[in-house]
Amino acid sequence: MDFESAEAIHGCRNEIMHKKDLNLQEEEMNSDDDLLEDGQSRQKAEKRRAKKKRQRERKKLEKKKHLEENEQEPEWDVNSAFVANAASHIRPKSRNKLDKKHSANKENEEKVHEDDCTDLMIQRARHLAEQGINSVNDGNYTKAIELFSEAIRLDPKDYRYFGNRSYCYDLLELYPKALVDADVSIQLSADWPKGYFRKGRALKGCNRYAEAEDAFKMVLKLDEECEEALIEIDTCQVLQLMVN
Repeated sequence: MDFESAEAIHGCRNEIMHKKDLNLQEEEMNSDDDLLEDGQSRQKAEKRRAKKKRQRERKKLEKKKHLEENEQEPEWDVNSAFVANAASHIRPKSRNKLDKKHSANKENEEKVHEDDCTDLMIQRARHLAEQGINSVNDGNYTKAIELFSEAIRLDPKDYRYFGNRSYCYDLLELYPKALVDADVSIQLSADWPKGYFRKGRALKGCNRYAEAEDAFKMVLKLDEECEEALIEIDTCQVLQLMVN
């Protein structure tokens, strides 16, 4: 065998070995593709199983919910005499409870609104009373009476407004009106000394000296240090002597 023949044989061998390597590589690639396809198939199968599992669980929950609803709200035969009789007793009670709750809420809202309005009225009355006191200090008693009257309209439970207006009536020599306001102030606050003092002044202006003296004595019971009441008592006693 010459050199060329040996070289040719060697070339053939190399070609055969190369083809085998290519075949092995192709087989390995095909094997990898098969593995990849198998993995994808398994993933798809797992997804299908998970989806079916979720569907089964959802159906179980829906069935359970349906059973619970049927237990809580059983179907009644509306044409049954028993059901009709029971409904006639049950429904009015529920309605009454709703009506009572609505009525209570409405009353609470009205009360809050009334309280707010009352507070505003009281504040307004105090402001007017302060203006009335300023008018008294300025010697404008008629204007003061108007302001105290408006304060009384807004807050008729404050005894001081009646006492202040009585004082103004006294200064204007309107004694009967002064007496009325003094009595109201005493009714609202029986332990307020000035109420009795206003009453004594009004009674003295009406020439009812004995009654005026009693009113001033009541002032001293409530306020022992009221020197003005002592002076008025002496005056009433003198006036009684003069009249008699």
